[in-house]
Amino acid sequence: MTATRVMARRSTRTSANTVLPIAPRAFGFAAPRLHGDLLVQFAICLAPMPPAFLLGHSSPFLGQIAFFSGLGLLLAYHAMQSRPYHLLCLIVSCIPVLMLLRGIYIPYNSVVVLLGCGFACALVVPGEFPGFWKRKAIFYLILGSVFYWWISVLYTGDYNRNLRTVDWALCIAIVVMLSERRSYLRTAMLGWGISAAVGGLMLLPYGDRLGLAVIDGTRIGNPILLGVPCAFVLLLSIAENGKWILPQRHNAWRVVVGFVCGMFLVFSTSRGSWLIALVGLLILVICDRGSRLPILALGSALALTLMVLENSSHVQAANRYLMKVISPDTSMEVKTTGRIEQWRAFPAAFWDSPILGFGPGMSRNVSLAYSGENLVYHSLYLQIGAELGVVGLSVLTLLLVMLIRNGIVHFLRYGEIVPIIGTLSFLTMALSVTALDSLGGTLLGIGFIGCDYSNLWIVRSEFGVIRRVSRSQEPSK
Repeated sequence: MTATRVMARRSTRTSANTVLPIAPRAFGFAAPRLHGDLLVQFAICLAPMPPAFLLGHSSPFLGQIAFFSGLGLLLAYHAMQSRPYHLLCLIVSCIPVLMLLRGIYIPYNSVVVLLGCGFACALVVPGEFPGFWKRKAIFYLILGSVFYWWISVLYTGDYNRNLRTVDWALCIAIVVMLSERRSYLRTAMLGWGISAAVGGLMLLPYGDRLGLAVIDGTRIGNPILLGVPCAFVLLLSIAENGKWILPQRHNAWRVVVGFVCGMFLVFSTSRGSWLIALVGLLILVICDRGSRLPILALGSALALTLMVLENSSHVQAANRYLMKVISPDTSMEVKTTGRIEQWRAFPAAFWDSPILGFGPGMSRNVSLAYSGENLVYHSLYLQIGAELGVVGLSVLTLLLVMLIRNGIVHFLRYGEIVPIIGTLSFLTMALSVTALDSLGGTLLGIGFIGCDYSNLWIVRSEFGVIRRVSRSQEPSK
């Protein structure tokens, strides 16, 4: 007997005050709609950015001033109207663009300030997030991340060292909050796609690696900052008939979103992002039969388009980076852009301080001393091992194993594969970068959804009769 029928049968035996979840498809209800007003507001804020970057010179700065002015007014308006879901939805939507501009046109710590303000505004209306207050693990995660950052500052004297870890934890919390009303989470994920598309259009005229640009001598972005959101939105456009970003009646738009994100993913030349997409597609082929035909169709469309554009600089750059990975004549140093040295030197560093590591924030110092690379470790696992030793790696392993286990159980019970994809995308991202940032936090926040059934696409029932639609459903709001 399916979980839907079990819950439906149980609902007929409950008292009038008991509310149990029942799958909407069993009663013919539509899935939660998009909040089109928020998407229009967000798109208007982003509209000045691509033409401003196309003009160059001082225009990018003016474009981002227009964007942040509009965004600030919108956030302030929704905060004054006590609309925490609107506020958090807009904040999550703009994360890909913020990550591209961070430390260049906006202060480095502006992202954590924005996330912190949104989280604080949401906390003052606890009645809106009944499920969130039961998730004590999220609060421990936030406190642990803030403590980790603070100790890093004390160790290194650098205020920015590991500051992104706070972003990461706040993003996890905000995504979990949004999951209590799936319509807002869906809108935020489509906002990710809009942000990724706008980011790609902004930087398309600059260089061959999309996501990385040099404008008037200033280096902007990183390919993986564009590649990760493109890869994840591509997966969301396919998984479970795309219901995590668009209602099923909008199949044409879902194809457009997937195609645009797929093209920009290829143009990003980010091998870490390519791996995220590959792992996610493999999971979908195995576990989600309905995804096989869309994967084939979308893959064919992308392949044909790339063949038509084979002489363009972006396609040629993608071919070069692909050959770096698959060519047997390419050394590991070239394949990994020098990161292999950090992996080779890690065992020696780890065994010199295996239990507690060298201390929070010491990743760059350890990397320089043992591998000669004056960079923080380009992997979450290396960074945690070097800074926190076995203790840190054990905590990280327990967290990820818990998420994977709960994600599998969630999939077997309710058929939702996206939480597993979110966790595995974070795991894959962490191979090539630390992933302790807003992008990684969003991915892992999706993974945390698999730990709770109360945020399903559901309607509420009393005595087996539909009395009202839950906040997760909201077809009429």
